[in-house]
Amino acid sequence: MTTTVQPAIEPIIRDATEHDAPELLEVIEAAYPSWPAFPLETPTIDHLRWKMSPPGDIPLHHAAIEVGDRIAATQLRWVCQVQVGDEVHIGETGADLAVHPDFQGMGLARLIKDRDHDRLAENQITGFGMMSNAPQVQHMNEGSVSREMTTWTLPFALRSYLSVHHAAGGPVQAARALWHRARRAPAPLPTPGRITVLERFDERADALWEAARHAYDVIPFRNSQYLNWRFARPFSGEPVILGLLDRGRVLAYAVVRRAGDRGDLMDWLWRPEATAMVPALLDAAIEHLRASGARNITSWLPRGHRAERALRYAGFAPVGTQHILFGTRDRGEAAAGVLDVYEDPRSRLHLTMSDFDHA
Repeated sequence: MTTTVQPAIEPIIRDATEHDAPELLEVIEAAYPSWPAFPLETPTIDHLRWKMSPPGDIPLHHAAIEVGDRIAATQLRWVCQVQVGDEVHIGETGADLAVHPDFQGMGLARLIKDRDHDRLAENQITGFGMMSNAPQVQHMNEGSVSREMTTWTLPFALRSYLSVHHAAGGPVQAARALWHRARRAPAPLPTPGRITVLERFDERADALWEAARHAYDVIPFRNSQYLNWRFARPFSGEPVILGLLDRGRVLAYAVVRRAGDRGDLMDWLWRPEATAMVPALLDAAIEHLRASGARNITSWLPRGHRAERALRYAGFAPVGTQHILFGTRDRGEAAAGVLDVYEDPRSRLHLTMSDFDHA
């Protein structure tokens, strides 16, 4: 039975730095039986330090709560640049909010959330994260602006394939999906294009980013510096980068990862003029994960995203939605204007698994 420590002094909340990493890791591993939830090639402490140090010169806002001489709770924050309309804002998403079992029940998570709220309001930062369904934290979502994110899945086994399509649309959809699966031919590649595994991103990815970024009203930055930090180093499992190349250009990329039996389409982006080639890239991602031993592949996209058609054509089915939070209305006018863009159902948002703590 866990004994809750009653502190003799008030908890102190402060910024956490990389120097705190060993203590933070103790708190996180005590709070979560399995962290992270996928195999690593590197020591866990290196994974933690990687998460704490995204590229660029954006100020970080990791939190640590000290009770006496111990760190009792923490929250890490991923910080990035986000294009919202014609402007660039600082965005962040929550990661690894953890309270050591010895200190749970003291309201430490609430202290972190209150600190987050004040800082977001002061600095006009765009926050985004998953809305929790836990009843004890539902009050923290009051007044929040949100949009729906759809979870799409493609099981490789026939029985599971039919089951998810039946759940998504009944027997008629299941029958149509089976007919489509039997008759669908591989999507054609551009001539003389090819799809290959990339070791890392280079200036061609920067050109792709500049070509693709204005096709959306809201999109976190995906330049080569950020993408290489996110995917080209062995700290987030074993992601594989697939690039669709044509005459020296990267027309599109997709990043996939297998975690046990599960395959994830972590991120993908394409030039607007290459939209017709997305099904070929998606086919390559699917076949790579199938060959690696995954039993299914999952993708997240904002509801109504233009890539939904490609997912349906590939055999994916929508299996659920979750709300993505972007902030609350009780903030300054500048932040409120940003929230209008997020909330407008006509706004085109591009968010994927990799924009959240799905490392």
